[in-house]
Amino acid sequence: MSPDYSTPAPWESSPAVFNILQTGTRKADCNPHELRQIAERNIKALTPHNSTVHYTDGSVETTSTKAGSAFTIEGGNTSLWRTSDGCSTLQVELAAILGAQRHASINKAL
Repeated sequence: MSPDYSTPAPWESSPAVFNILQTGTRKADCNPHELRQIAERNIKALTPHNSTVHYTDGSVETTSTKAGSAFTIEGGNTSLWRTSDGCSTLQVELAAILGAQRHASINKAL
């Protein structure tokens, strides 16, 4: 069974836009409340009214090397799945981003 996703041609426009904003301070110097305020301010500044926001996460349990990835849609559903045992933290974080990007591509016309 083939996946519903296909790689767009190089001349097609990108289905997603990624922005990275600097906070102006080190994350380690902020308390959780300040970090949340910074994140909410940046998301609000970047998010057009008709956008869908995806939050991603990947995690590896260090003692058993079990791993998984997930994304959640602001005000919507959550999708999570196990990845192969032994994946690195980077691999599961990237898998979560890829899952969110595929979801956005498939659902952009909805």
